[in-house]
Amino acid sequence: MNFLKKADSFGVIFNLGITNDMKEYKSAFGGFVTILVYVLSVIYFIYQMVLWQSKQILPVITNQDAAKTYAEANFTNEVSFQMSAFLYDPQFDPFNKTNSVLLCFFGYYKGEFLDKLEILQPQKAEHSGRSSILAPKNLSLVLNSGDQTKDTPLKQQTGYLFYLVCDNNTASKFNITCATEDRIKEFFKHPQRFDLEIHTKQYDIVDQELKKVIKHIYYNIDPYISFYGQIVYKITQQYIDDNLFIQELKHQIFVSDFSMINQPLSKEFIEAQQYAGFATFLIILDANQVEQYIQYPKLGDILANVGSIMSTLMGLSIIVQIVNSKLMEDQLFYDIISFYFPDYKKYKITKNFFGKITNIQLKDLQIDQNQFMKNFDVLRSKAEQKFSITNIIYEISRLQFILQSIVERENFQKCHQMGIKTLIPIQNQKNSQVVNFCDDRLQYDQDDFTILCQIHQDQLDIQPTSLIPGQINLQIQQKTVNIQSTSQEPFQNLKPPSQLESQSNKDQILLSSNIQSKVQVEKQLGAGIKYQNKGPSQQISNNQQNLVEQKQNIKSVINKKK
Repeated sequence: MNFLKKADSFGVIFNLGITNDMKEYKSAFGGFVTILVYVLSVIYFIYQMVLWQSKQILPVITNQDAAKTYAEANFTNEVSFQMSAFLYDPQFDPFNKTNSVLLCFFGYYKGEFLDKLEILQPQKAEHSGRSSILAPKNLSLVLNSGDQTKDTPLKQQTGYLFYLVCDNNTASKFNITCATEDRIKEFFKHPQRFDLEIHTKQYDIVDQELKKVIKHIYYNIDPYISFYGQIVYKITQQYIDDNLFIQELKHQIFVSDFSMINQPLSKEFIEAQQYAGFATFLIILDANQVEQYIQYPKLGDILANVGSIMSTLMGLSIIVQIVNSKLMEDQLFYDIISFYFPDYKKYKITKNFFGKITNIQLKDLQIDQNQFMKNFDVLRSKAEQKFSITNIIYEISRLQFILQSIVERENFQKCHQMGIKTLIPIQNQKNSQVVNFCDDRLQYDQDDFTILCQIHQDQLDIQPTSLIPGQINLQIQQKTVNIQSTSQEPFQNLKPPSQLESQSNKDQILLSSNIQSKVQVEKQLGAGIKYQNKGPSQQISNNQQNLVEQKQNIKSVINKKK
């Protein structure tokens, strides 16, 4: 059990209260700053939650390049690119089925071989001044630069090839009528500008969805030079974590960018190639891909952000603590001074929000604040001398020596057996008789438990009188009790300085709780050690002499009156 107690890391420390109903000093200024900090923190937390709900808090985005040997990109029901021409003559569409100048053939390039070619049918123009649109759908691209084995059955690498030609023999197979030779020559007399739109995607971090991004490639067609372009799609593999509490990754793949390599080819080279025309394009996938991780703020991140702001605001606590410390010291010293000067309890002191005194009244009289504070500062400087642990222990030790000069040592040793009667009714189990069990040696009752507590000070109406040694008037509950004693009686048993100096060090712990354990003091401290401090004895001797002189003065005054 003792081992478990020593292993306990949640021990608590008992702190004494400032007063019976105040464990720690608090002020209106500190309360205002506390409410201000918490209100601002709650407002900032709500503000952060609104931003999070509206996706306005930027997520943490991490991008890294990764070399892949295998990847796929499928454009299901989507258009990956489209081609159109700028018309110098609105009536002359080069892709018109009834009067076509250019035909677009396409096919999948698998490995080193090209599959069966097909013609790309033109679609209706979307904008005025533009020709018909060539837009393939449902493309499927595959990157496979690694070794394919039986254990890893992957798709063969696949690219997409399309080119523009002018061929009457091929056009007739697809029910397309080509333009006449004169019409074709007339077409190439004018600069021909074409627009190739590449459709990519980018992730919108606010709407949390992929949005289409269109990039344009503009090129011209020359009847004697062929335009060759290799378009390389760059793939992004994206992982999104948008859960508020735990990690939950969502995966998606899309084409985020592209690069293009173009090269002009001569007419002789074009005629030597089987699949070549005025413009030829090859679309493949890039082996260098992007892995993107997007992590949206979680509840813990929001709370940490709010906590950091709150910690910054709590920096104001340093100012509040300084103010509260000053106000607490002023209040404590005022209470201590009022113990010695009861008139201070009658003053009505008004303070402002920051604890500064603004008004002082005594009943209906206005007190000069400067004069009051001047006198209070003098008393406070003296109270500061008493307000320390060493001084309290020192004054208690002086009281002990004074009491030892009056009370015999045997009575001090007997005080460890003194106490208050418990008077708890206990029922006897044998005969059901109720008895009060208590020690007969105990001499006091429960009212003595708080006889010297501060709570009784309000029951006393103290009327300060002329300072006559040995006489104090107390009015308790409208009853006057006069206590008179001769100036010599309280100190009639004082020992002379010689006897006080001969006291041993055992007197230092004579009232200690160690005596209660019936352990001999002589064995702990050793016998024959003399007390060497002569200050207390000299002080008591001076007090005794002063009291004798005061007594003689009083007698002389009485004799003169007689």
